[in-house]
Amino acid sequence: MLFLVLFPIITGCGLAAQSAVNSRLRYYVESPHFATLLTFLTGGIFLILAMVVTHDSFVIPSQVVSGEPWWVWSGGILGLIGVTMLILLFPILGSVQTTILTIGGQILMGVLVDQLGWFNADIKPLNTWKIVGIVLLIAGVVWSNLAQGQTTRTQAAGKHRFLWQLAAVLTGMVIATQATVNGYLGSVLGSSLYAVVISFMLSLVVLTLILLIVRAPWHNLQTLPQGVKEQPWIIAGGLLGAIYTFSVAWLIPLLGTAKVVIFGLFGQVAFSIVIDHFGLFEAEKQPVTTGKLCGLAVAFVGVLLVSLH
Repeated sequence: MLFLVLFPIITGCGLAAQSAVNSRLRYYVESPHFATLLTFLTGGIFLILAMVVTHDSFVIPSQVVSGEPWWVWSGGILGLIGVTMLILLFPILGSVQTTILTIGGQILMGVLVDQLGWFNADIKPLNTWKIVGIVLLIAGVVWSNLAQGQTTRTQAAGKHRFLWQLAAVLTGMVIATQATVNGYLGSVLGSSLYAVVISFMLSLVVLTLILLIVRAPWHNLQTLPQGVKEQPWIIAGGLLGAIYTFSVAWLIPLLGTAKVVIFGLFGQVAFSIVIDHFGLFEAEKQPVTTGKLCGLAVAFVGVLLVSLH
């Protein structure tokens, strides 16, 4: 059980790194859409290779196509929306508000799914200890992020700020929904890995078609080789995203949506502070403060309460 708890925390750390990596990738290709495209391309290649190595079948049973609800195929669209919106939101709201609001959306959706049994999920009613744990986790996340303050790269969203804040909450709900959908698809296919491959490939195909239809400036990709030469890690975002998406699809049937989402969020916040403190991935350095550490401590207590009850 301890390993199952630690695994989503570790992959949450990878998700924090993915946000920083994709932000740097966007700098080179000058477009959030191309950064998203490359993320799904590299992640999809990794996942297909993993299926070849594990000898998983690429055949989708006919009963899955005809007998399952339509939403089992929506993971790709949801992932596309989630990744693109995160890339867009960071420069508009800043890292503090983007993190807080998307986390709030993910927690809200995770609890709703477990409480109401949406997407054919097993109903896992809340108890008092879980509610206290969730409240402490949210309080800790808010505390640690407020202690960070605004960065010099944070831009004002002007009179439409509330709409962008609402978009951040909805983005968090989209991300949690994708995790649930992929988890269910993995269970009916008998392979969490194949479910994630389908999700990534659908995202890649849909985004490619959109870019072709709108006649996107593909010449932006000409700067990518130089970027990879200077900083090879800028293309690692897809790999980190693939690992995270696979892990949640695998773990949700075992732990429940709320737990998987919450543990992943704790790892995400913790490693985000590490990234800021050391300026990893060309991030702006922001030393760890007492407020950040206190916030993480409160959040960790919340994680333990949810885990143990």
